[in-house]
Amino acid sequence: NYMMFEVLEESWCTLQDKLDEATNLDGLIAAHDDYLNSVKEKALLTDGVVDVMEQLHAVLDIIIRFTQAQDTLFADAVAEVTRQKNRQREAEELSAAGQWGIEDDEEASAA
Repeated sequence: NYMMFEVLEESWCTLQDKLDEATNLDGLIAAHDDYLNSVKEKALLTDGVVDVMEQLHAVLDIIIRFTQAQDTLFADAVAEVTRQKNRQREAEELSAAGQWGIEDDEEASAA
């Protein structure tokens, strides 16, 4: 996860190093401020990266729509394969009983 490993963990290690180097309260406060600023910048939460964040959101929205379309396509394909297998099984059963032909669902309901 990007936030955990690239943002928080890296910034935390830097904060610990700066805290070890601090000799007074001002040094501790400055190290903490640097940590917060680093996390906000890397998490794309500063004003300077709004364009990047908007572009990232646009790309992620496209990915989500693609994934939804792919899921729908897969579900439809599985349904069609199931329908074809059922139709084949029905044809084999009728053939074994000495009957020929299969009525489509539409033809059967019209009759």
